[in-house]
Amino acid sequence: MKLFFNLIPLLLVILGILNYMFLTKGVGLTAVLFAVGVVIAIYNIIKKQHILTAALSIIIVIASVALFLYLVNAGV
Repeated sequence: MKLFFNLIPLLLVILGILNYMFLTKGVGLTAVLFAVGVVIAIYNIIKKQHILTAALSIIIVIASVALFLYLVNAGV
């Protein structure tokens, strides 16, 4: 059970990516999942626990948003 709580931010971010790619193609729920994942990750960083998964989830969100913006600007 503790492993599940350690991986919650990362799981939310991965679920947001899968939601955007396969399920709805909408940005609403994806943005909510990203936001909740980042908030939990920042909370974990402030509490100095599970820093690796928190930092990894924040990096994945930043990279995903950058990729989405690049694709939108490229016209894809």
